[in-house]
Amino acid sequence: MTNSKNSLVKKSQQQNSLFKNRARSFAKLSIFSVASAMILLCYQNCSSGVSFSAANLPSTDGPQNVPTPGPTGTPPPSSISASQIFKFGPLTNKIDILVVDDNSGSMELEQEKLAASFNDFTSSLNGVDWQIAVTTTDVSGYSGDTNVANDGTLNYEGFPSAMGRLIGPADFYTSVSSMIFGPNFIMKPSVANVASVFASVVQRTNTNKIYLEGAGDERAIYAANLTVNGFNDPNVAKGFFRPDANLAIVILSDEDERSCGDDPSRTDCSDGSEVNFEALDKPQSLVDNVAKTFGGTKNLIVDAISIIPNDKNCLALENTNASGLGTGGKYGDVYASLVKMTGGNMYSICDVLTPGAFTTDLTSISKSFANNVNPQSLALNYMPAQAPEIHIAAAAGASVDKTLACSWASNTQQVSCNKYPANTTITVSYYHY
Repeated sequence: MTNSKNSLVKKSQQQNSLFKNRARSFAKLSIFSVASAMILLCYQNCSSGVSFSAANLPSTDGPQNVPTPGPTGTPPPSSISASQIFKFGPLTNKIDILVVDDNSGSMELEQEKLAASFNDFTSSLNGVDWQIAVTTTDVSGYSGDTNVANDGTLNYEGFPSAMGRLIGPADFYTSVSSMIFGPNFIMKPSVANVASVFASVVQRTNTNKIYLEGAGDERAIYAANLTVNGFNDPNVAKGFFRPDANLAIVILSDEDERSCGDDPSRTDCSDGSEVNFEALDKPQSLVDNVAKTFGGTKNLIVDAISIIPNDKNCLALENTNASGLGTGGKYGDVYASLVKMTGGNMYSICDVLTPGAFTTDLTSISKSFANNVNPQSLALNYMPAQAPEIHIAAAAGASVDKTLACSWASNTQQVSCNKYPANTTITVSYYHY
């Protein structure tokens, strides 16, 4: 966990000097990868790397992320069958971008750098109808969280926990009751001075020099799950998840889910800070939740700005307070798993120390968002044990594009098509371990 949560006594002593040695590792928007799997009827032996062409099959109504029908081939020993059905609408130019901001005590510098880089972050989104909103990694008050004070609505620093709700500018905070959450803080190109608004939301230090510190138990995946669950809740995120837009998530954190993931054997967690996972902390839970909540119609990509696994140099920088970075950094192993699962990219949080590198990272994230508006590469929930069976059918009232072709490459969770599968229902059935 972060320095700020070593003990309640230490926290209380540090309350009078929130700015000192509290640079906040700002995780980078690890942005979206599509968790859609594609099914094509195998007209030939489904071996790895085989390409498939579309068949003019009957349309299916209301695709669901459910395990029916399963694959028909011979299952490998001890494997599990899975089937995913995804519906693709017309070409769109809409994408919703959720930033999950680590607001623990070591992230102030990273937040400051991201706050000043809005134009880089949106540089490749010209012509794209985007929305951006921010929540934090602080879910204090939910089951299993130990960083709760008073009645469970405040974290141990005495500030309200976001708990998956969209957050507003830090300057809106004047007292516990004034911390405003909800859909009023959705940013879009039409918002006046949107770059300044973005900076005021991402940077959790207000003009009174008070850092609105969150729990050191960072739970970006859990928080994103709560935001998705509140898609229709006016107090959480209603209006953010547009029905005809795809979804990108950026995680900004200098530590992993629950700081050390759920692996007590990790060499970077010898301080005993690892905590057991709950269901909503697991990468697969977010992929499944997005598919179930939105009926398989929303492509997901996750990018992360964190400590890349095994990057010993960055880990050392994060643990020596180098150049204003906070201490207590951990490899982002679990976040890397989610990024890979959704076809996103991982970026080093230590790049904030090198302006040119950080600019390049944010520009790359922007490009990946733009490419995810109408994706051609789709991510399977699991790694297939053998080549999947892929079926392509026309959506109701449409006909299948005969030039559409899709293929799966062995040892990946990706199915790639030669174009965006507009007005198409695609089902992928496969075995996995």
